Amino acid sequence: METEVVRRRAGAALPRAAAKGPGGGSLGSVKVTVVYAERDSVWQTALTVPCGTDVGTVLKLSRFGQAFPAYPIDTPAVGIFGRRCHLEETVSDGDRVEIYRPLDYDPMESRRRRAEHRKAAEQQTRFRPRRVRGVDKS
Repeated sequence: METEVVRRRAGAALPRAAAKGPGGGSLGSVKVTVVYAERDSVWQTALTVPCGTDVGTVLKLSRFGQAFPAYPIDTPAVGIFGRRCHLEETVSDGDRVEIYRPLDYDPMESRRRRAEHRKAAEQQTRFRPRRVRGVDKS
């Protein structure tokens, strides 16, 4: 029995011969999952798309825009398995396309604020009550 090892560049589509997966999918199609996590829930959908489909088309086919009309869909932040990617990148069989939420706070601004608080805390004198000897506390 001969086993073929297929190594591919990140984000590159599988060759047509390797497009048929163990799940018995048809030749020329790939299965992908689209995921969007909110604070209290997760939206997820599985799609079967033609081989060579890009991330932008997968987003349109998943109907993410109709499910979340408040999301700024004109410039979505997306990735495949946690790796940031462009909308023109092609998907491969079994990929998980992740849609990222916009940041609530700028990480650099938060870091600056923490540094200012630490600096202010170091400059303050620490209150240490003096211990008085010889005074009876009874």
